[in-house]
Amino acid sequence: MYLTGGDDRSPGAADDAAALATEPDTFAALWALLRHDDVAVRSRAADAAEKATRERPELLQPYKCDLIHPVLEDGTPELSWHLLPMAARLELDSNEAARLMRRLQDAVLNNPNEIVRAEALAAAFGLAARHRRMLPRARDLARHAQCCGSPALAARARNLVAGG
Repeated sequence: MYLTGGDDRSPGAADDAAALATEPDTFAALWALLRHDDVAVRSRAADAAEKATRERPELLQPYKCDLIHPVLEDGTPELSWHLLPMAARLELDSNEAARLMRRLQDAVLNNPNEIVRAEALAAAFGLAARHRRMLPRARDLARHAQCCGSPALAARARNLVAGG
């Protein structure tokens, strides 16, 4: 009910849903909405899930495969830019982390949406913070973003390299 109706930019709805989705059962119901037919509902559900998992990243573990592999991707940047930060919060083994880093690298290098590229770059640094052997790849992506990205992406890359 919080995620239907209104326009595509109803952040209050996602905030309300995120506040409710702090337990595994309610989060599971929210996660199911990532496959809803309405793109606005999918986007709001992703926003709510991303917000809820900032404080409770363990809620994501049952959905690890959905996040490592782009099975939920629907081609809309509004969904992608929420899924990428969530993916970087997962507890992953080294093989899973490598698979996710490849996905993030592809998004930074090839996604046409600037926000998706910026979120993928930030997620790569988040992943590298927990999997230190990934740090050179994250830095390489940042160097690429600084020379080949938009001014906003280049600024984000400089900020990430500086530790911000």
